[in-house]
Amino acid sequence: AMSDKGVGMYVLCGDVGGTNSRLQLHGAAAGAVGVCQATGEKETDHGSARSSLSHSGFTLVAEHVFQSADFASLGGLVSAFLEKIKFGGVIDSACIAVCGPVENEQHMSGPVLPEQPPTQWDARSSDLVTGELKGRVLRAVLVNDFIAIGLGLKALPPDDLVTLHDAPAEPNAPIACVGAGTGLGEVYLTWEDKAQQYRAWSSEGGMTAFCPQTDQEWALRKFCVAQNGHATVESVVSGPGLRNTFNYLVSTGKHDAISPGISLDDLPQAISTAALAGTDAVAVEALTLMMRAWAAECQSISLRVMPFGGLYLAGGLTPKLISAIRETLVPEFLEGNPLMASIHKRCPLYAVMNESVGLLGAKVRAVQLLSE
Repeated sequence: AMSDKGVGMYVLCGDVGGTNSRLQLHGAAAGAVGVCQATGEKETDHGSARSSLSHSGFTLVAEHVFQSADFASLGGLVSAFLEKIKFGGVIDSACIAVCGPVENEQHMSGPVLPEQPPTQWDARSSDLVTGELKGRVLRAVLVNDFIAIGLGLKALPPDDLVTLHDAPAEPNAPIACVGAGTGLGEVYLTWEDKAQQYRAWSSEGGMTAFCPQTDQEWALRKFCVAQNGHATVESVVSGPGLRNTFNYLVSTGKHDAISPGISLDDLPQAISTAALAGTDAVAVEALTLMMRAWAAECQSISLRVMPFGGLYLAGGLTPKLISAIRETLVPEFLEGNPLMASIHKRCPLYAVMNESVGLLGAKVRAVQLLSE
C-alpha cells in the first residue's frame, strides 16, 4: 500500500467525460500548505490557517484514465481508482468535474444522454462520502466540466497559453472562456472581493441559436435545421459542427469532386486534417466557415460579458486548429465588426493549449474546499 509518511493532506480530482474518466490524487507535505495540524487551536484559527492553502502546494501522487462506460456509478469509479493505486489513506477533499449540468455542487440535473455514462449514473457528491467510500473521503463536490475549466484558467502555467491578442488584462474584470470540442462549452468568471478569488458561473451559451451573417450561413442554418431539427452555435462550432458544415458544402453541389480519403460521414478529424494541409477545397472552406462562426460567437461574448480580464479559447479543437485560429478567427474577431471593434480589441485573447485544464480546475476546487 502507499505510504502516508510525511503527507499532511490528500485531495482527489477527476474529469469524467462521456468516453474517458481521468482521476488524480495529489498530496501535500505536512506543514507545506500552511496548515498547523494536531494543535488544539480554535476552529476560527484553523479556518484562517487553511485559507492560505494553494493548489500549487499539492503534488501529483498518482493518476489513471478509465473508460467511463466500464462503471455503473461514480462511487464505483473512485473506489476502482483507489484500489488500482493501492491507496489506503484518507482523502481530505474531492472534486469531480462531469459533462453535464450540476445543481449546488451536489448532483447532476440535466437530460440523461445515453452516450454519456455520468448522466446515466445520476451522479451525486454524496456517492463519494457514503457506502464503501464512507470515512475514506471526508468531503466532496461535483462541478460541471466547464466550471472546472473556468477554475483552471487562472492556475495555468504561462507555457500552456498562447496569446492571440495582447491587450492588457484589467485587474478583477470578468473573464470568459469558449471551448470547442465534441460540443461547444462556455463559462464566465467574476471577481469576488470577499473571497479574493474568481468565481465561475455556468452557461449554456453554446446552445443559443446560430445567427447567420451571410447568405451562405443562412443556407447552412437551413441545412442544419433540416438535418437535426435545430441550428445552435454548437451545430457549427464543434467537431460535429465541422462535419455539418462540410456536408452542407457538399450538398450545394458546387464542388465537383471531393478528394479520395474523405468520405461524407467521415470524422471531423479527417476534415480538419485535410483543411490544415490544404489538400481538399471543401474541407478548407468548411474550416473557414467554422472559424468565422467561432469568431462571431467570441464577439457576442465580448459584448455581453465584456471580459476585459481575458477571453480564452479552450476545448480539444483549440490546440489542433491553432494555425487556423491565428489565420482566420483572430482577424475576424478583431476587425469583423467595425461597429464595436473597440470593445473586442480591449479583450485579451488567449488559446489554452493544455487539454487537462478542467482537471486542474477540479484540483483548484478540491483545495478551496479544504478551507470551507
